[in-house]
Amino acid sequence: MDGSSMGNPGYCGIGGVIRDASSGMVQAYASHIGFGSNNKAELMALLHGLRSCKSLNISNVIVEMDSMHVFREGNRVADWLSKVGASGSD
Repeated sequence: MDGSSMGNPGYCGIGGVIRDASSGMVQAYASHIGFGSNNKAELMALLHGLRSCKSLNISNVIVEMDSMHVFREGNRVADWLSKVGASGSD
């Protein structure tokens, strides 16, 4: 899961991938969430991911996020999905 803001504050997006125990993708998401800070985007990404797990009846969850600077190579998929969300429209 990752959040992104184009500026701080700026247009925000979230993105993430939910994987099973074998690292297979269960669900991926990207969404524009309006205007706000990088912290808002990170927290909204977490909230969306946890709600998705609940709706999929996934009870054992390991959350991997970065709320400080991490090289994009370490989180490429979620980074890309959050930018897709930030570039969307309301």
